[in-house]
Amino acid sequence: IKRHPTFERQGNDLVMSKTISMVTACLGGDIEVPTIEGKNIKMKVPEGTEPGQVFRLKGHGIPYLGSYGKGDQHVVIKVEIPKKLTKRQRELLMEFDQENDPSLAGGFFKGGFFKK
Repeated sequence: IKRHPTFERQGNDLVMSKTISMVTACLGGDIEVPTIEGKNIKMKVPEGTEPGQVFRLKGHGIPYLGSYGKGDQHVVIKVEIPKKLTKRQRELLMEFDQENDPSLAGGFFKGGFFKK
């Protein structure tokens, strides 16, 4: 049996990954998600979505044999982190870092792990 490029089957459920932007993960929003039927459906991503978080789309999986209904489709979220930032984007993120939690400002290297 040939593997599907988007979906992995787990019983009657389907699992897929969907990459979203860092901004969508932080602020939330609607995204388009493909289904096994070839249609796209809107899925609401809540504010503060974490990488690896899984959302269930009820009834969008494989039909049950000999009975009614379908399994579910599980969407595993991946968050794309920008590789290059403009000067303004960098400034905004640093400002956010300061406002978010001043004790953690500066991240891993400046926050004290290597500082004694």
